[in-house]
Amino acid sequence: LRAVQTSNADAAPSLALEFVALTVSRVTPVRLARLTDIDMDSAIWRIPAHNAKSRVEQQVPLSRNALSILEQAEHIERGDSDLVFPSRRGAALGANTLANLCRKVNLNTRPFQFRTAFKVWCVNSCVPHELVDFALGHKIHSLPLAWSTSLEKRRPLMQAWADFLVGDLPDDWLWHEPVRMKTSRRRTPSR
Repeated sequence: LRAVQTSNADAAPSLALEFVALTVSRVTPVRLARLTDIDMDSAIWRIPAHNAKSRVEQQVPLSRNALSILEQAEHIERGDSDLVFPSRRGAALGANTLANLCRKVNLNTRPFQFRTAFKVWCVNSCVPHELVDFALGHKIHSLPLAWSTSLEKRRPLMQAWADFLVGDLPDDWLWHEPVRMKTSRRRTPSR
């Protein structure tokens, strides 16, 4: 990622590639992401079903790092385009643009390999495989409803991945189920 950040490449492809890495998303949903798909206040990116390989709408929790990328993308000249990462003409980036950027900056990887790296990292960090598959946007028929409806199970995972990518995570980090804070109900005394 540092090689991309320090390159002379155009802002849109560079930021899009970083966003792919941070969100472990496929390239097509990132290329086609629209400003209306992003909820900065809730830190959620909604991938419409027609842009998702699974053909099911996905909600991606955004790490602080991914939000920073989106804030930087606000300064891209977009003309009339509502794309998050538009090409110079305002159209969607080409299908091979991010792979070409990887070659241009001499990365020994391709954009889809961030997904593989994420999965390997998760296995080594003891992250439940159902959570990994859901974070990767896989269509899972046997997934318990609680996994599929709770962004809060994936939010700390995506932040830990971002911290790992930038070197801010201890090498011995292991997954721990997020603890839900119980809210106590105040009892009203009976009369």
